[in-house]
Amino acid sequence: MVKSDDEWQSILTPEAFYVLREKGTEAPWSSELNALEGEGVLQCAGCSSPLFAVSSKFDSGTGWPSFTAPVSSDVIEYSVDFAAILPRTECLCRNCRGHLGHVFEDGPQPTGLRYCLNGVAMKYDESSTTTMQAQVDAARLPLESVLPNIVLNLGVAVLFAMSWIRHEHQGDGMVERFLENCPLLVGAFYGYSAVKSLRRLKL
Repeated sequence: MVKSDDEWQSILTPEAFYVLREKGTEAPWSSELNALEGEGVLQCAGCSSPLFAVSSKFDSGTGWPSFTAPVSSDVIEYSVDFAAILPRTECLCRNCRGHLGHVFEDGPQPTGLRYCLNGVAMKYDESSTTTMQAQVDAARLPLESVLPNIVLNLGVAVLFAMSWIRHEHQGDGMVERFLENCPLLVGAFYGYSAVKSLRRLKL
């Protein structure tokens, strides 16, 4: 769906236009969707495409509606966002390319993902349904959307590991040994983060 800015402004509220078409972010705790529970599906506020089931919603404590997975693998388009300097995976409505929010890898099971979205970018349809298995199957991320994060995590892991290898380990006390091994622990954490991202790829 392709429309001019004027056409979108005639369809959307100013708040929805700011988020969907200008990649803005609503204020935390401002969306009524934070308290939404039960069944139904949330649609794109711009084109009415089904996006996320209410059943996949969880309380992330962030102030924005959060979900574990979209309703299917073909409703979300992913891109890399550097607006916050560090790379993030942006979520767009595949039909109208409206900005919805971002997806992070710190969500609950069964997917381990947290789709952190702007409530103003969606609208509630209580008549639609979807299955949890369909949502889990859809929770795979394309390589190009997470590759910068994988490269960054691997790079940091290697730097800290090399720092540990080159350091002369001479500490005798428990505190000294712990501090000397901190670079290795940090490197292991970033290496684990990279492996975790690889496991979520849609190949």
